[in-house]
Amino acid sequence: MTQASHQIDQSGYGSEQYVRSISQGQILHLPKCNGWLIRRSIGFDGLDATHAPTDLMGAYPIFQCANWHLLVEDMNALDGSAVSVALVTDPFADITPEELRYAFPDRCFPYKRHLVADLSREPDQFISRHHRRNIKHAMKALSFQIVAQPLPLLKPWMDLYANLIRRHAVYGMAAFSRASFADQLAVPGMTAIVARDSTGIVGVGLWLEQRDVCYYHLAAYNDRGYAVSASFGIFRTAIDYFRGRVQYIAFGAGPGLADNPSDGLTRFKAGWSTESRYVYFCGRILDQAAYVKLCAIRSQPQDGPFFPSYRSAV
Repeated sequence: MTQASHQIDQSGYGSEQYVRSISQGQILHLPKCNGWLIRRSIGFDGLDATHAPTDLMGAYPIFQCANWHLLVEDMNALDGSAVSVALVTDPFADITPEELRYAFPDRCFPYKRHLVADLSREPDQFISRHHRRNIKHAMKALSFQIVAQPLPLLKPWMDLYANLIRRHAVYGMAAFSRASFADQLAVPGMTAIVARDSTGIVGVGLWLEQRDVCYYHLAAYNDRGYAVSASFGIFRTAIDYFRGRVQYIAFGAGPGLADNPSDGLTRFKAGWSTESRYVYFCGRILDQAAYVKLCAIRSQPQDGPFFPSYRSAV
């Protein structure tokens, strides 16, 4: 297993700067494992009027920390400080399922498979034939630029992301604000790969480099970018650029709450990958009495499939 998760620096998903960039409220440092959580207001009446209930969540899309083996100590110390905590682990997390279940006794299960490319292999050995055909098309139609400090791309990025939101009905946490993206583009380790033709920028892919793993973060295209297969050129450029810099690229998973091998995005990511690794969904009730009452207020079962159950109708 890679050493990427053993020591988190100030880059990537594990950094305070990234967690702040996607948080609309307070964040909480976990001192033992050196990770960060987001504190959210639950916003329900009916509890003790002297305090507003909150719960905790890991950063989107994955939680990272420096020392996974100390995560359980931080979880034990949180009891009573919020109603619950939920997170999705890094696919490269240096922790066993047994340790995770000890830290998260209420929910802990393999959630989805994240697709990964081992860059010690030659790209033409693992990139699918279908993808190689589309790469040729994109490379003929477009030029590609690597931008190591992508904050100046904020305006074109927002235009492209607005198109993504329209095409795919993006909502919730992934519908990031302009302010959030301004902070994300400034996170150390963020790299943009820009696709251009004579009309200008037609697509941008964002990648977060952290030690020996590069995480695919987001990509967006305009209609021209879709038409000329810009995504294939961006992903191939990323593989070529990060080879020699990192050992792995982590592409993430497909959409939805479960793996769907026939989904288009999943098949796209699989065409670049050499393997897959499970991430785990983890949940822990920190205040049992408050959890029970919130579920009753929301008319949700305490042991429902969604965790925390009181948010299943939110």
